[in-house]
Amino acid sequence: EGMGGGDPKLIAGIGALLGGLPLPFILTGAALLGLALAAVDGWRGQAVTATTALPFGALLAGMALIWLVIGPGWWELLR
Repeated sequence: EGMGGGDPKLIAGIGALLGGLPLPFILTGAALLGLALAAVDGWRGQAVTATTALPFGALLAGMALIWLVIGPGWWELLR
C-alpha cells in the first residue's frame, strides 16, 4: 500500500498540465522532500518507522508548484 488511489491521478493531472518532461523531476523531488521531512521528524524526537505515513499527494503538489515557479530554466540557476 504505497500510493493511494488519488496519487496516480494527481500525477496524470500534473503531467497533463506541465507535460511529460518534468514528471521525473517532480516524482524524485517529492520523494526526496518526503525523506527530508521524515529526517526532520526523527531529529525532533518523533518516532519514524517503516509504517510512518506521509501524504505523498501533498508532496507531489508542492513539487509541481515549485516547478511552476522555477520552470524549465532551473538549470540556468545552477550555473
